[in-house]
Amino acid sequence: MCSTLTLDADVLTTAKVLARRQAQRNGLPLLHPQPGGAPMDLELVKQLRDEAP
Repeated sequence: MCSTLTLDADVLTTAKVLARRQAQRNGLPLLHPQPGGAPMDLELVKQLRDEAP
């Protein structure tokens, strides 16, 4: 199923500004990488998951 929305340009711009301020995408908070941090990939996620108690 597909839905199409038509938004006025000012509404779309406001929504984008609010999303940036809230640092969220699809309702999930965005995490900012630490300086010098290693990139996250699926293998690392699996490794951390398997090590969890």
